[in-house]
Amino acid sequence: MNNIIYYDNFISNKKILHADNVNNYTDALIFYINNKKNFDIITYNNFDQFSLLNVDILKKDNNDNYYYEYSVPKIGDIIDNIHIECLIQTKINYYINNYEYKSNEFNEFIFVAAPYSELKIRITFLEIPKNNTEFIIKSTNYILNNEDIKKLSSSKVITKKNIYNEGICISKPNKLINKKK
Repeated sequence: MNNIIYYDNFISNKKILHADNVNNYTDALIFYINNKKNFDIITYNNFDQFSLLNVDILKKDNNDNYYYEYSVPKIGDIIDNIHIECLIQTKINYYINNYEYKSNEFNEFIFVAAPYSELKIRITFLEIPKNNTEFIIKSTNYILNNEDIKKLSSSKVITKKNIYNEGICISKPNKLINKKK
């Protein structure tokens, strides 16, 4: 039988060091290796900058707004504090296994507890975007020690919004969206 881990209790009992001068996964791993004796978890800020080279390839939603979907790569064991910056007005939704979350309903995603789940960010442009429209996806990413990775990946993990069990993130969603055509 799986152990149950309450995420807020788990994370609050860890010694966490934030790597201020690190902004990518490779450098964060090096930083972790050099500091793992003194801390359980290393966090770092990640910045992904994008430019729309060809807006003609964007899809439209039911309201005729253009949108871009970003499949979030595994750039840490946990990701949270996701923010999108864009010069034009946007609306952000998150999708975990086709369940939709509004931006104010999404907290964290535990990659190590959900290897069979997919996290996507949908950036809906509320104004018509032009070629070369830029946006930045910022996040805080966590690198855990091996023991904690094993605990989270083999336990039932309960967060404020989700339950992670047997490699799947089970959501308490607003609605199930239709499968993409």
